[in-house]
Amino acid sequence: MTKILTLVFAMLMLNQGAFAGNSNGLRGVRNVKTVMNGVLYRGGGGGGKNPLTQDALMSLCEAGFSLAIYLYPDGFVPKTVHCTTLDGKANKLDYVQRGFRGESDRKVVMNEIYDIIENNKGPAFVHCWNGSHASGEIAAIALMQFCGLNGEQAGDYWARNIHDQSNLKNYGSIYRKHIPAFHPFSSMSISGDTKAQICR
Repeated sequence: MTKILTLVFAMLMLNQGAFAGNSNGLRGVRNVKTVMNGVLYRGGGGGGKNPLTQDALMSLCEAGFSLAIYLYPDGFVPKTVHCTTLDGKANKLDYVQRGFRGESDRKVVMNEIYDIIENNKGPAFVHCWNGSHASGEIAAIALMQFCGLNGEQAGDYWARNIHDQSNLKNYGSIYRKHIPAFHPFSSMSISGDTKAQICR
């Protein structure tokens, strides 16, 4: 996919800490992890129960992202950011708020990710407060939708990737119940070749 190739420079720079501000290389976000290469990344905000700052959104835009999704409504204001990417291209990032638990909410997010895959757009950054629970749930079901993980595998992915492992006893049963309950949408299937490129 062309999108993946065009993102190589930006992602390499991100991994090398080209942006000042935190160990992930992006300003104003934490605990950034790749979910699907060139398509979906997850993480947390800069701290507290807050949406991303303008500087964080600009940093994502400069790294080539086309979409940022906040999974909580707290303090959210939708925004569109225009920038020039690290490799000199004009870019636009939309910042939207979505739910993560209901089927209709999940369908909206999966459709936005599908649109990125099918229309060669820059990746999405999905975030909650700390980059663990809610963003992990969306990441897990995206891996079920597009990469063929079953419910047990997706639940294990969620559990392995939360940062507060001590909270597994408090929250683990909730997420292990909700994640396997997801059934992929047949209208958003992708080819085997695409899976081979984006699924880790």
